[in-house]
Amino acid sequence: MFSDDLYPLPGARELMSAPWPRNKNSLSRAVLAASNYLGARDFADDTVISAANVTRREYHRVFPNQLLTEAGTGSMLALNCVLITWKTNRTIGRSDPIAYLERRAESAPDPRDVRDRLDSHLVPYEAVASAGPYDQPAGAELRDAVKPDFEGFLRERATLIERLISAVCQGAQPHLRDLREA
Repeated sequence: MFSDDLYPLPGARELMSAPWPRNKNSLSRAVLAASNYLGARDFADDTVISAANVTRREYHRVFPNQLLTEAGTGSMLALNCVLITWKTNRTIGRSDPIAYLERRAESAPDPRDVRDRLDSHLVPYEAVASAGPYDQPAGAELRDAVKPDFEGFLRERATLIERLISAVCQGAQPHLRDLREA
C-alpha cells in the first residue's frame, strides 16, 4: 500500500476532475480534507474550522454555481469547494468570486486578511482576484470570459493541493509558503 508504483497519489489532472464532495467520492473528500488542512478560516467571521464546528459548515462554490451555469460550465467539482459557515454562504450569492471578498476587505482591519482567509483553504488568491468582472450576458460571451479564469483557478488550486498531499504523505507538516515554493 506504500508503493508509489502500485498506488500513486493523485496528480493535478485527477484532482481537477474530482466531483463535488457531497457525492462521497474518496478523491473528492480527500480534496476537501486537504483544503482544510491549514485551518480553513471562514471568509466572514474568521472562525477556524475544527472538530467542534465542521458539521455546521456548508459546502460553498468559490466560483458560484449560477455564474458557471450561465457560462455553460460545470461547477460541481471538488476543487471549487470550500467549507464556510451557513451565514457567510447565504450572503455571497452569485457574486463574482472577488466581488464578495472585496466587500469583506473593505470592512477588514487589514486588507491582507482576505488573502490569508483564502490561503487557509488553499484557494489561490491571484486566480480569484484576477477573475471577472463578468458583466457579459449569458451565452458564448460569458463562457469565453469565465472559462479561462475558472480553468486557471482549478489548475492553480490543484497544484497547491497536489503539493500538500505529497508533502503530508512524505511525513512533512508543510506551511503554505512551502507549497507555493515547491
